[in-house]
Amino acid sequence: MNYIRSGNGVVVILDNAAKPISADNPVFGKLMDALRANLADVVRNLLDKAQTIRKHSCGKFHADDDGNVFLGAEAVPTTLANHLIKFIEANIPIEPLINFWNRLKLNPSADARKDLYDFIVVNNVPLTEDGKFLGYRKVDDDYLDFYTKTIDNSVGSFVSMDRDTVDPNRENTCSSGLHVAAYNYAAHCYYGGGHLVEVLVDPEDVVCVPPDYNQQKMRVCAYEVVRDCTEERKTLIVEEEKGKNRRTYYLKNYKNPCKSMTVEDVTSHKPTKAGHYSSVRASTNEEAYQEFLKRVK
Repeated sequence: MNYIRSGNGVVVILDNAAKPISADNPVFGKLMDALRANLADVVRNLLDKAQTIRKHSCGKFHADDDGNVFLGAEAVPTTLANHLIKFIEANIPIEPLINFWNRLKLNPSADARKDLYDFIVVNNVPLTEDGKFLGYRKVDDDYLDFYTKTIDNSVGSFVSMDRDTVDPNRENTCSSGLHVAAYNYAAHCYYGGGHLVEVLVDPEDVVCVPPDYNQQKMRVCAYEVVRDCTEERKTLIVEEEKGKNRRTYYLKNYKNPCKSMTVEDVTSHKPTKAGHYSSVRASTNEEAYQEFLKRVK
């Protein structure tokens, strides 16, 4: 097994065949580590990642010889491809990614489409089964917005405005539009009192993600308020970030953790059924499962 490293990737000679892998391939880092350690089996597995992607996605995703991932005939951005690899390795259903991608393609703003990927990755934002994502807002004691005192943000409300009235300029940090933020920003950097509400956003409705504030907030033209998490933060909604690549995990069928649950009861996307489901922040299903078990000891 030999390989030739270049500035744009690596060419691996295996079984008398040359297999080029570009540097932006989702498996490139792991492949280089395996090559340096001369781990032939690992290298072979990573080179077969295209086949693995196709197998585990039931043919919906596939990859070419350069490591580019496709959904149908359309190339998938590297950020989404990396998520796909992580989902497959963790044995997590990939339908949320497919639905997210299909919704985002409907967004008319090229900048918003690109910047939303960064927002999702930087803030470890969880996706729901139907391809939407979760964000947060701080509202006053009456569930009204702090600025106009006219927008009802009580649980169950659907809030929207004409997209043309939302400022699309990403360089304008604070401007007109409906503001949604990542958890840490909404909980700790925006006003002191009031309520912290969790909102559900369709990727199609994202207008602008300013680069300031570490890409922790955005302007959208619509969202749905799904829950008040002001008093539930420590027990049900979100734990503080303790590492990279962490996402919110929920229990599929239980409103509270119970001793009879199995690791199969853990899911990385919000259940479609109504109700408050227990959730934790973790990197894998197994890690989330262990966190749930701690709550019933």
